[in-house]
Amino acid sequence: MAYIFITNNDTDVKDMLDNKKASAYLPYTGPKVENILKNELIFIYRTESGVIAYGYSSGQNIIDSKCNSGLNSTLEDYVVLDKFTSLKMPVPFSVLRKLYSKYHNNKLVFVNITTKAISEMFAKAILNEIEK
Repeated sequence: MAYIFITNNDTDVKDMLDNKKASAYLPYTGPKVENILKNELIFIYRTESGVIAYGYSSGQNIIDSKCNSGLNSTLEDYVVLDKFTSLKMPVPFSVLRKLYSKYHNNKLVFVNITTKAISEMFAKAILNEIEK
């Protein structure tokens, strides 16, 4: 399994990039952070930019941590990432949608969710796109 963590807030993006983590600010929708296993691939997606970073779950899943999210949340669940890579050029949604359509019959949608589980095939396709 792999995951995409979605954010659109400057403060949250900076916190995730600076601390090499993927955060979901409570209350959030999508797969629960505590269920993410060690070495699972995680992408950080910034709304209107695309995938901006990725890494692999270290197995340190922190639940109900106090935070200063720009969205006025006081709690976050997050995963510390190993092999963290911040991208110079984001992978835009248009590219993600095209890659997704190769493996799935439905449309890729990021509406009203904070975390999204994705297939291994789709995750590998994103990594291949990043490595081009």
